[in-house]
Amino acid sequence: MTRYLTADPGILAIGYPDATVLIHPGREKVWTLHGPAHDLWNQGGPHLQDPGTADVDGLVKAGILHRTERPALWTPPLPGFDNGPAQSTHTVEVALPPPAGPLAGRVAAWIVLAAVAAIAGRGRRPFARHLRMVSAANTAARLLRSTPASSAEAARIVAQVRQVAATVPARTACLEITTAAVLLLAARRRTAVWCHGARPGPLTVHTWLEDANGEPVAELLGDTHTATLRIPASHPERHT
Repeated sequence: MTRYLTADPGILAIGYPDATVLIHPGREKVWTLHGPAHDLWNQGGPHLQDPGTADVDGLVKAGILHRTERPALWTPPLPGFDNGPAQSTHTVEVALPPPAGPLAGRVAAWIVLAAVAAIAGRGRRPFARHLRMVSAANTAARLLRSTPASSAEAARIVAQVRQVAATVPARTACLEITTAAVLLLAARRRTAVWCHGARPGPLTVHTWLEDANGEPVAELLGDTHTATLRIPASHPERHT
């Protein structure tokens, strides 16, 4: 009997010339496929037959692929933006953040960031908690008819959160910083697009904000990731 292969429907894939990056937000897993596994993924389609190789066995064991008796849908990877080969030493342009603003803004940023870190750090699946917080902020923004923040306004909020991040006694990386920034903007009846994505060589997963024009806010210039998830969904073709 002919058997077919299908991908876990929760996986978001980014395709590069020599690698495929897989992100599963629900399981909070990230994989990078190379060689035969990378080639197999890019051959994926509704009629991909199971070759029964060791590479396939490994992908099935990891829960990335599933064997099925009937052809199934297969979402193709998003085209990834590749920064080029990784170098041990390189120079990039830096978008310097604006001044962080008055003390009151920094105090508010500390309180919100500490709350975000505490909520996300409780129990399992912290990424899912971030998704719920960001989604709730966007729901409130729609109900309040909030308007998009300008790039400068969003950058000021991000700068305030980054400035106080080192003083919060918890993990405060890009995920926590961007979630806190979205909540702070929502409190001002402003919005920004929350983005999550990755890049290969070496593999990095990153979260950032985009303004209403789809431009990244307060990010390194020339440091490009491909977004697999945007809240609210917009600009699916853009990268940061």
